[in-house]
Amino acid sequence: MINRKVFILLMTAIAIQAVLPNGASLYAKDPEILLTEEQAIHQIFNGIAEIKSDSHTLQADQWQKLNELLKREYNSYLEKDLDSKFNFFIGFSVSGEVSHYALIDVVPGKWGPITYIIGITPEGKVKDLAVMNYLEKRGRPVKERRFLDQFVNKSSSDPLKLQKDIKAISGATISSRGMANGIKKALALVDIFYIKKRTL
Repeated sequence: MINRKVFILLMTAIAIQAVLPNGASLYAKDPEILLTEEQAIHQIFNGIAEIKSDSHTLQADQWQKLNELLKREYNSYLEKDLDSKFNFFIGFSVSGEVSHYALIDVVPGKWGPITYIIGITPEGKVKDLAVMNYLEKRGRPVKERRFLDQFVNKSSSDPLKLQKDIKAISGATISSRGMANGIKKALALVDIFYIKKRTL
């Protein structure tokens, strides 16, 4: 005999599918493009005199340092980053000084990957960020300023944890956590590849 809970879930799914347009799905098949790479870089570096690209590969000792900077159980999340290449953008002022850094990265959302860009100051604080594309349904508000502005001026020393210094989107905890974790990682990477090196 079919379990009552399973039966209710099946009936609910059938009812929802019935009201969807013919051929439509509950799940997005293609990401919604909010910003192209060119548009995203322009938004982060608007008015900057010069922009250069710079790549770094995360070595074993840097991976260990990344775990130490994050100060939480990130091992499974970060394991895929070992030996990975990260492509940064660096903005320079007219005088040749670093204005800020930027990184395009991908984090897990509830419905699929979320691609975003983050700008980080030479002091290691979030300057600006924007969602570039996603497959979200309930987590669509991750693109909105009321969510993203929570991260502005945060650094790798801040908790960046849901229900601590970041308010999650209602009904989209997974996507909210994915963004918070990714931003924490991006800040730590800039610390490792640029800021800490300058202070040595």
